[in-house]
Amino acid sequence: MQRGHRISRTAFIVGSASALTACSPAPPALVGNQVGMDRTSDALRGRWKILATGSGTLLSIQFTTGGRERTHTQLLISGKSAARSPSGRPMAKPASVRFVPNRGNRVEAVLVSDAGNIVLAGYPRSSADIKNSVSGDAVFHANRGYFDELSERGSLASPLQKFSLALRRVSLQDVRIITTRFPDATLDAVIMVYVFGFTAADAQQLKAKMPHLTAAQLLVKLPFGFAK
Repeated sequence: MQRGHRISRTAFIVGSASALTACSPAPPALVGNQVGMDRTSDALRGRWKILATGSGTLLSIQFTTGGRERTHTQLLISGKSAARSPSGRPMAKPASVRFVPNRGNRVEAVLVSDAGNIVLAGYPRSSADIKNSVSGDAVFHANRGYFDELSERGSLASPLQKFSLALRRVSLQDVRIITTRFPDATLDAVIMVYVFGFTAADAQQLKAKMPHLTAAQLLVKLPFGFAK
């Protein structure tokens, strides 16, 4: 399973303003066969495309649901990231694409996280195969156990929220930390902490310094570097 290639210096980048308001998954056999991965109701379908910019090569991924909500995000696969918050903090995280076999012995590229997996059909096996015009289908499958636990805690995630939590690799522990320290925090608030390039640990540290801080106030402060 781990014959995979790691794409070095790959990082998550916020791709568009839609992530701020609508954040939040015949699919490839690999994901559907993994324990806890939903092949039907929680499957989101989208597209991926390789984009070349002056600063690097990007993997653009777009998902839509209901024909209205959409989220568009980009991953840095080579070069430098220009995405930063107004405070100058990088709004990106390291990530990797794994190449793993499915039941038909085909090798699929997968972005793996606790919240779910994103399969990139036809993704190039090596950097030498990456061309500007390369694109293909993407399918996200949520981890049922992850979101069942969120539901038990009173947090019902929309399909795009599920995708956003997976893409930013937000663990259940991360959600617990933020929602415990900030009782008014919604899933969107949790996601926005990561959109701004911070983590649950950063939010927790700021709360310790400012005990009366609410989640709404936190989101106002984070873009300007108040969590340093």
